Amino acid sequence: MINIAPTAFIGEGSHRICYQHPEDLNLCIKIGEINSKESLRERECYQVLKKRTISWDALSHFHGLVETNLGKGAVFELVRDYDGAISQSLEYYLEKYPALTDITSEQKDVMYEEISRAIGQLKIDLLNNTILTRSLLGENVLFKKTSENSGRLVIIDNIGNTDYFPFCNYSKYLSRRKISRKWEKFERYMVKNYSSHPITKTAIKSTS
Repeated sequence: MINIAPTAFIGEGSHRICYQHPEDLNLCIKIGEINSKESLRERECYQVLKKRTISWDALSHFHGLVETNLGKGAVFELVRDYDGAISQSLEYYLEKYPALTDITSEQKDVMYEEISRAIGQLKIDLLNNTILTRSLLGENVLFKKTSENSGRLVIIDNIGNTDYFPFCNYSKYLSRRKISRKWEKFERYMVKNYSSHPITKTAIKSTS
């Protein structure tokens, strides 16, 4: 039994609450809806991916289920930057980062350019490794800084195949077609919500 203190709270998604693992700073525990259809599909997708030789750069690792004082939880890699800070979401860089006053406009431009490049690389990683997502949203993707001005995007949620018959899990051709459709939906999401943001203007052009 793992005891999770209230101070270990990291954040809350639509269906789960995320806590720092009390025994490992590089892990987190997500509490909630362990037996939901979405969670079962997520674990099935991870099982399929683990059987392949893939790069995990674009996806946080899943480490199994544990019993806690808050109920059963799912253990995942806690994505951190090069300096140890917990990585911020793409949504953060789209919404809050532009308003920061302690960062120069030149520094922001460098970061926007790097995140735009990372978005293009994420598409390549998803297709190359046939990683299926239920949806791609700014809140479910983190920008992991590997240095002060560079990094990569890591998906931390909404992994899985929503099809009733999950043929895509076993066919690269069908998987890539589905990934391309999901990516088009992600681009529409970016344009709809952040059309004037420099990241959107650069990233959508580079991945189209």
